[in-house]
This record gives sequence, C-alpha cells and structure tokens, in this order.
Amino acid sequence: MTNSALRGVGLLGKSLLILVLSCPLAKAQTTTHPRWALHWYADSGDFYIDRPVCGPLEKFTGDPKPFDYAKDLWRLKDQDFMDDVDTKQVGEISGLTVYNVAHMIVYHLPPEEGSPEGEEPAWALPEYLTMVVVERRRGEFCEIHQEQ
Repeated sequence: MTNSALRGVGLLGKSLLILVLSCPLAKAQTTTHPRWALHWYADSGDFYIDRPVCGPLEKFTGDPKPFDYAKDLWRLKDQDFMDDVDTKQVGEISGLTVYNVAHMIVYHLPPEEGSPEGEEPAWALPEYLTMVVVERRRGEFCEIHQEQ
C-alpha cells in the first residue's frame, strides 16, 4: 500500500491492518502432526507425541504409569500410590465413540528427615491425569489429548 492509500484508510483501518499482519492468531493455524497424534499438556508445557498411543479401553483405565509423561509416578512403587479412575463416554465424532478417562492419583510423600522409624507416611495432595480417548476401530482406542 502506498502512503496516499493508507491516508484514505484512516487510523482505525491502519490499526486493524497492522494487527492482522502482525498477530499470530490472525494467521491460519495448521498442524504437521498425524491424525492420531497425542496432544499432552501440563504445567511444564505441552507437546505432541506423533506415534499413536492406542489399545483397548482397559489399557487407559489401568495402571497410569505408562501415561505419566511428566514422570511424576515413575519413581513410585505400586504399593505407594492409590489410583481412582472415572471413565465416561462423552460423545461421538463421525460415529467414533469418545471417552474421558480421569485418574485421581494419591501417593505417599517421602519420610521427613528425623521422623520416627515405622511411622505411617503422609499422603500427598491428589494429582490428576485426564485423557481423551477415541475409538479408532472396533475395540481399539487412541489417546488424543491428556492433561496432567
């Protein structure tokens, strides 16, 4: 645009033009990730796992350690944490069933220095691991989103 053309647009028009050209939200959002990629989100950030994480629904409602991408649970023994799982069918997308799988995980805190031997360890506040899984084929589900 020339200066004379910009003068005719006015201040509001110039501001909108600058906003549209510079704002990343105004640009088209595209992704280079495959259709069944997993989008993982946590306080530490978010990323994609491009290799599909798929299996029977029971895979996602069982042990949460394989899905602990933040590595919060990997150091714990099975007897040191409790996992309460709530699974709900939340809808369908193009005929594919969608489930929300929510794990509420509580684990023992490490003993404090100087605590008496044999004292029952304290429990940490619950951590939540929530997954969205979609039926890709009959009996096969893929995790497409997780928040931890």
